[in-house]
Amino acid sequence: MKTKNIILLVLLSYAGLTHAQTSPDDCWGYVNTLQDEWLRKICTVGLDTVYIVGENGLIARSTDRGETWDKQYIGTAHLNDVKFIDPRTGFAVGEGGAILKTADAGETWTQQTSGTTENI
Repeated sequence: MKTKNIILLVLLSYAGLTHAQTSPDDCWGYVNTLQDEWLRKICTVGLDTVYIVGENGLIARSTDRGETWDKQYIGTAHLNDVKFIDPRTGFAVGEGGAILKTADAGETWTQQTSGTTENI
């Protein structure tokens, strides 16, 4: 019983220290730029760049930690996931076998052949 109480005390102390050391600049805030969008996946690249994919072919990119967003609609397929293999090259996948690729950090996206009509 004493061991459980000590562990609980340590965890509560750590949680208090962690919370006290968090500044407002370390927290996420509400951004209404993506209001009324159905979002499905988020991917961060480096410290400042964030990509989000969603319904109706939405790809949204922020290069300022989510303060502002550039939105593109690529096709009509709902996109389910986005992943970058380096700061410039990324892929978005979605319904109906949709695969999109960027080689310029999300400025443009090109359709790739998947060979399937299944959702990816």
